[in-house]
Amino acid sequence: PGGASASIREDPLRFLRCLRFAARFGFELHEELLALEDVGLGRMPPGRALNEVKKGLLLHNRPSRCLELLGASPAEPHRA
Repeated sequence: PGGASASIREDPLRFLRCLRFAARFGFELHEELLALEDVGLGRMPPGRALNEVKKGLLLHNRPSRCLELLGASPAEPHRA
């Protein structure tokens, strides 16, 4: 219940995985995801977020697409 946005707010890592798979398989992000104002990455341990971003950059053939999606997303960088 609540759709993708509720699921992402429950576990923000899902948002980074969504970006990674969208970049890998050429998917477009749904408007609901792009409309999120805060996906809650600041609540995650920085290491978890970093590992997922590294996977998007190092394991796929389109790392630039992963960065492009991350830049167009509502994701906030973790602030220590």
